[in-house]
Amino acid sequence: MLWEEVAFRGVLLAALVRVLPVGRAVAVAAVVFGAWHVRPTLSGLAANDLGDSAWLRALLVVGVCAFTACAGALFSWLRLRSGSLVAPALLHLATNTLGTVAAVAAHRLG
Repeated sequence: MLWEEVAFRGVLLAALVRVLPVGRAVAVAAVVFGAWHVRPTLSGLAANDLGDSAWLRALLVVGVCAFTACAGALFSWLRLRSGSLVAPALLHLATNTLGTVAAVAAHRLG
């Protein structure tokens, strides 16, 4: 998680802001961050036996990656607003932790 913040908000966003307007730089960084989550999403679907058909898996992957891209835009905004990687890193940690808690709760309920 921390290395993702350094890579996406520390390095990629900073490089993009140098060559693109800020809004476009945030959008590109967010899309790349969303695309970065294709493989973990596929792994998670396989590990949990979700998405029985190819079209359902594709729909779930697109949905998760779109949500992740939106989160990436929020993380980038926090980075630019705060001038630090601490704020987006803490929010990223919180969202990952909530995801883990939700997965454990779903496992116990199921």
